[in-house]
Parts: sequence; C-alpha cells; structure tokens
Amino acid sequence: METLTVKGEALLKVRPDTTRFRISMELKEKDYAALMKKADRELKKITGAITDCGFKDDDIKTENVNVSPVYESVRDEKGEYRQVFSGYSYMQRMYVSFDLDNVLLSRLVSEIYSTDTLLDIDISFTLKDTRKWEDELIKKAVEDATRKAEVIAGSTGSVLGGIGYIRYNMADSSFADMGRVTFSRAKNSVMEEALDLAYSPTDIELRDNIEICWDLIGKKGNIV
Repeated sequence: METLTVKGEALLKVRPDTTRFRISMELKEKDYAALMKKADRELKKITGAITDCGFKDDDIKTENVNVSPVYESVRDEKGEYRQVFSGYSYMQRMYVSFDLDNVLLSRLVSEIYSTDTLLDIDISFTLKDTRKWEDELIKKAVEDATRKAEVIAGSTGSVLGGIGYIRYNMADSSFADMGRVTFSRAKNSVMEEALDLAYSPTDIELRDNIEICWDLIGKKGNIV
C-alpha cells in the first residue's frame, strides 16, 4: 500500500492585547533585621504606587522572593583570596498584567518613578487567551497539510484515502519573543524619560506544525 506523508505548517501574526509590567527589586544590608525592615518599607511604597493606579492587592503577583547571605573575595596577608561574609541580599520579582493601555502604562511608570526606589523594570506585551490562538494554529496546520497532500495526489493521478496516522507534538509549537521594553536599575531621569514614550508593540509570531499520513487510492478506486 502506497502512502503519502505531508507536514503542514502554520504561521499567525497576532497583535498583543495585554501588557505585563514586571518589577525586580534587590536590596543589600549588613544586618538581616535591617534588611527585612528595609524590604518591608520599600515593598509598601511599590505596592502603594501600583494600587494608586487602580489595581487591587490581589492583582500584584509575586514570581520570586529570595533572601541569601552575600560573600566577597578578600585577599589575606598571604596573598590568597578567601570568602568573607559581607551581609545579606533580598530579591523580589513581581508583576501586574492589564489590557493594552498606554495611558495606564504611563501612569504606572510615573507612580513607580515617584517612589524613588532603585528597580529593574521590564515591560512586555503578550496575549491574554493563548488557547484560542493555539487552536487556530492547529486548524491552519491541518488545512495546509491537506492542501499539499491533495495537490501531490492529484498530480500523480491518485486521490487521498483514509488517514494512516497523525503526528503532533506541542513542543514543536512556538511563540516568538514578545515585544518588550527594559529599564535596568531605573531611577530618576531614566524613568522620567520613559513617561514620554508611546509603546506600540510589534505583532507576536505564532508557529506550529503537524504531520499527517494518508493512504493513496488510484483513479479506479483501487488502493495504490
């Protein structure tokens, strides 16, 4: 029995509909208690700035919190380096997501800027409902495979029979990097300049593929 195996491919370019505003804060202090006190003070300033923009406390999602000792290399009297305790570091990463809105984004940047806290800020643009587009990609990949198979079968004097197998792996699907704006250790004039920027994210590229195998049937209805 002759078979025909075809790979169908799909590409979609979709305009982002969601902004993700990510904040990373890192603090260092010699004393652990002083570090935690400072972290609590700075976090209250940051969360206060975010809620002042209309967000609720539950809208602020924490991705990671890490408290760890810090060591530095020091050369001793023999000229050899050794690790010496120098204090503690506190790192927390959090974010809020909202519908694409440059006015709200500018206000959020402004409020964060007003806290005068040294931060890393990452603004990315994504999709709220990825499942919708994943399903659309699969449909288009199947349509592409079927179209190719019909052209090939027709060109060889055959028609498509039943499907022998379908091979699909979600790991093969991909969402291209989303548009983003990053401010590292942003403070004062850097953040102030960000207030005047208008963000127009590029489309997100979504790709997927599927492999389908058909039986081939001759023009007289006989399996090839």
